[in-house]
Amino acid sequence: MTYDHGLALLSLRRRWLAAAGLGVTALVAGAALLLPALDRDAVIRWLLVAAGVLGCQLAFFGRRLGLNRREGEDRLLPGLGPGNALTLVRGALLALLAGFLVVPWPRGPLAWAPAVLYMAADVADYFDGYLARVSRHATLLGQAIDMEFDALGLLVGVGVAIHLGQLPTVFLPFGLARYAFVLGVWVLERCGRTTRPLPESVSRRPIAGLTMAFVSAALWPVVIPPAATLAGILFAIPFAASFGRDGLVVSGILDPDSDVYRIGRRRLKRLLLDLLPPVLRALLAVALALLTARMLQSPPVWAPAPQALFVGLQVLAGVCIAAGFVGRLAAVGLVVPLGLGASAEGLSPLRGLAFGLAIAILILGTGAASLWKPEETRLRRRAGERDD
Repeated sequence: MTYDHGLALLSLRRRWLAAAGLGVTALVAGAALLLPALDRDAVIRWLLVAAGVLGCQLAFFGRRLGLNRREGEDRLLPGLGPGNALTLVRGALLALLAGFLVVPWPRGPLAWAPAVLYMAADVADYFDGYLARVSRHATLLGQAIDMEFDALGLLVGVGVAIHLGQLPTVFLPFGLARYAFVLGVWVLERCGRTTRPLPESVSRRPIAGLTMAFVSAALWPVVIPPAATLAGILFAIPFAASFGRDGLVVSGILDPDSDVYRIGRRRLKRLLLDLLPPVLRALLAVALALLTARMLQSPPVWAPAPQALFVGLQVLAGVCIAAGFVGRLAAVGLVVPLGLGASAEGLSPLRGLAFGLAIAILILGTGAASLWKPEETRLRRRAGERDD
């Protein structure tokens, strides 16, 4: 069959219309589900904001249909492919989440709706690139909308967490980081400054993944604001450092190829990723021992029946972290009982210390003298990507 650019573009426009129809259907279904939990005016506000965000996404997507081609090729692909389709689903989920920027937290089981929407968008973000690669349908269009939805997802997630009282307003720049970066590059170029491309980074992907995981957890109804704020501060440090480094490189202030940068980066990585984590593991072991002893002496009122389960989970996770055995995964398992305990009894200094140390290990890893760290490779690799 001969290639026809016009027919390919017409096919893409039909798919754009289908995506718009499915998006509108999702908005109507979402509004119907919210009616029992919110008053009518709140549902209308939710619907207007969600529709506005969805409309902006569809406009962005529709204006870039001509990019639906593989890199280095001129041939326009007539189909979106499974990867782009999943990215559009992610956009619809984020539009539904954006509606919660203007309504109170829903009552009952729907209180979990913001967290579920954001977590589902995270899962879609993890697999859309994988589907595009395995189907040989990775396109410039997919790259464009994926990058925009990444920025939108962080902004909407942080904004909803702030609106619902989970995070203080000072975290808003956290969600605006990508847009501020793009604006800064635009200003530099308008001023006649030459910008440099971003260098490859093994830390950019895990930092982004951990940041999205944090925003997901911050939207859980069982997470109290003090715990979310403490976690947010710890996650904001590597996030800000990564964006700051990228900004200095793009602006030409920092030369990533210089010996000074390479030596400094190597020493800093050794300090933060090799030498510091064992110290944090030892401190966490002590904090968990004290906290577990206190729990055994005075059983928590929030978990009389499953006390042994929570104590056992804390001990198991603590032992794994101390030994450096799948430490990041163990840190996730440790954050759960510590967070539930904080929700029921408050964030005491000892529990806050253990909670913060667990998050620090989740971010940095277990470092030197670790038994087994298989999650390190997985964290730095895209779904379906083989080891180098």
